[in-house]
Amino acid sequence: MINAYFVTSPQLSDNFARILSTASSKLKRLNNKPRFLYFTQGDSIKEESQQESYNKLQMILKSSSPKSLEWHHKDLNDNYFMSMPLLTTILGIEQLFNDIHSGLEPTSDISQKGISEIVKHYEYLSNQKYGFEVSPKKSIEKRGFHLLKSSHEKGIMILQEATKLFPDDAYSYHNLARGYGEIGDYENALIQQKVAVSKSETMLTWHRNRMLEFLNKFNNKLTNKSSDE
Repeated sequence: MINAYFVTSPQLSDNFARILSTASSKLKRLNNKPRFLYFTQGDSIKEESQQESYNKLQMILKSSSPKSLEWHHKDLNDNYFMSMPLLTTILGIEQLFNDIHSGLEPTSDISQKGISEIVKHYEYLSNQKYGFEVSPKKSIEKRGFHLLKSSHEKGIMILQEATKLFPDDAYSYHNLARGYGEIGDYENALIQQKVAVSKSETMLTWHRNRMLEFLNKFNNKLTNKSSDE
């Protein structure tokens, strides 16, 4: 399903299997097909002689890897040698699907280019990397709340755009309501949260209850604000 490779403490010293001497040229010949590499190492007695080779491999990856290869290195020095294959597999899987679980950082190059580039990136992930749909919602949300800190107008604009892209998604309206709430505009927060509640009618009970909880929260905030005035 996914072209991913998890590597734990590989044998590299003495140019074993000519890996180090041919890595650079082979990396440069890779095509545009997405690939993923998760490389781990430790410093046990079995790996002492490999440290220089591991460092060299990282240098080659940094200098010769095409954009189509996403690679990560993890130092597992604090872990027992026999546990490393299991840890590498678990951590590698988490990193492999990080696009889905965490989304783009709001300050990433793609996020800074705007919503259209975020959507385009997730179309690439869906069609090329994973083979199933991956939503850009989380990355758009993170970008909106990040901008909200420096510009209320820009942050709200991003969150508003999300509701246009996903008009049937309760959480898009909920996030817009949260955005208004963060800048103290509880009137608009309440309006958007009411939409979120209506959109959540077909969702699981937990989600419906959560939408109602925030509706009450914004209603109380608006009431208290009116009383103070």
